[in-house]
Amino acid sequence: MATLARKGLAVELKAGDKGEFTARIVTLNIPDNDNDVTPPGAFPPATDVLVSAYGHASWGGALPVGIARIQESGQEVLAEGRFNLATSAGRETYETVKFTGALQEWSYGFKVLESGMDTVDGKPVRILKRVQPFEISPVLKGSGVLTATLGIKSGDGAEALER
Repeated sequence: MATLARKGLAVELKAGDKGEFTARIVTLNIPDNDNDVTPPGAFPPATDVLVSAYGHASWGGALPVGIARIQESGQEVLAEGRFNLATSAGRETYETVKFTGALQEWSYGFKVLESGMDTVDGKPVRILKRVQPFEISPVLKGSGVLTATLGIKSGDGAEALER
């Protein structure tokens, strides 16, 4: 097992199969690029979601490329998942995410269950008090701040990202 330290958070990656990944999909308590703020407790505990094709392409009909479990961890929401390497889209997405490494940004699709308005640094923001996520996706540029791939398994089960 490898333990990663990233901005004060230790993430443990289990020895596993090629195609497994860990990603930060949300940073809590800071405004994102859409002026949304997600406080701790907004996500349901340990939620399984589909991994959409690159750039949320599954919303337009592309098949999902994997599955993931997302949950809050400290000031972040992490996704631990696996790409479906039995499909060409899953293999291509895996190779892209592995190649782009920590530069890879992530996004998620969700339904707002409860929200409110507030101000941060004099600017209006929407507080996402409760959300129901239904998918995550690697994207070119995410709305979230500090999203990234934290680890991805290579063919020999080793972590593919340099630390």
